Amino acid sequence: MAEDFSADGMLDMYLYENGQLLEQLEATTLEKKDADSFDEADINEFFRVMHTIKGSSGIMMFDDIMMCFILSGNPSRTTFRTWSW
Repeated sequence: MAEDFSADGMLDMYLYENGQLLEQLEATTLEKKDADSFDEADINEFFRVMHTIKGSSGIMMFDDIMMCFILSGNPSRTTFRTWSW
């Protein structure tokens, strides 16, 4: 049964969903850049999207992508060594 498993569908879904999330962030950023400010809801949305991408990257075992989002979400953690699992 394990030999019948294929992650192709999961990869397709990962790419699609994260592409949608990144497009959403881009649209919000471009919309708000002329206003020269982001409100609390925008900031919360950015972190929600980053957290979602980090989690789905972890599930897919894309550790490098996951770690980028961990470090970008917590600027005080600048190296892998300082991150406590």
